[in-house]
Amino acid sequence: MAIRHSSKFLAIKQIKMARLNRKDIPDDPGVYAIYKPNNERPLYIGRTNNLKRRIYGNHLKGNRKVSTLRRKLFKELKDEKRVTEFLETCSIRYIPLESMCEREI
Repeated sequence: MAIRHSSKFLAIKQIKMARLNRKDIPDDPGVYAIYKPNNERPLYIGRTNNLKRRIYGNHLKGNRKVSTLRRKLFKELKDEKRVTEFLETCSIRYIPLESMCEREI
């Protein structure tokens, strides 16, 4: 994500992962950050060609085979169900970008 977008990104309100609706997440390229409960420091920052697929399909509802975040959490929590339960307590902010070029730092 270009530096010019950082203040815009940080101004976006965090959304609880458990309250995410698949239909509300755009299919656009974008950048996202996942936060532990009550923490302003990101647990995970990612960029993707498709926000909906990555956030909802891979991280929240996926498994450790398709999600680096879930793989890392699985090493600590040792159970896919516990990973999902933990992620549902987290929050996220994301910003769609017009193109993949716009996400370069």
